[in-house]
Amino acid sequence: MSYALIYDNASYHFMLALHGDQKYLLVRDLSGKQEKKIKQENVILIFKDNPSLFTDQLVQVQAECDLELLWELSADKNLWGWQELTELYFGNTQLINQLGLFLAIQQPSVYFIFHEQKFKRC
Repeated sequence: MSYALIYDNASYHFMLALHGDQKYLLVRDLSGKQEKKIKQENVILIFKDNPSLFTDQLVQVQAECDLELLWELSADKNLWGWQELTELYFGNTQLINQLGLFLAIQQPSVYFIFHEQKFKRC
């Protein structure tokens, strides 16, 4: 079973990833009530771990991200891959750190924007 972080209706959601093709991914909400097709460009990450099992830890990682420090650490280049930025900040690319950092960066868009699977400093 796979899960996905998707962008839909101007916000990010964790969904169950059912199956997909080159253009779309069929997803179901975690409650199992609604299915929909999402464009592949709105799929942020697909992973194996059930996000409901680590929600508290994810909120903690997100809250502890020091965006001022991340801004300083990332000053040597303008465009970063997601795993590169996670490795730079945490020293590893564990799923919880990738997701926590992604969600933390999305809050104040004055720092970074997510564009074509990379973060751009702005």
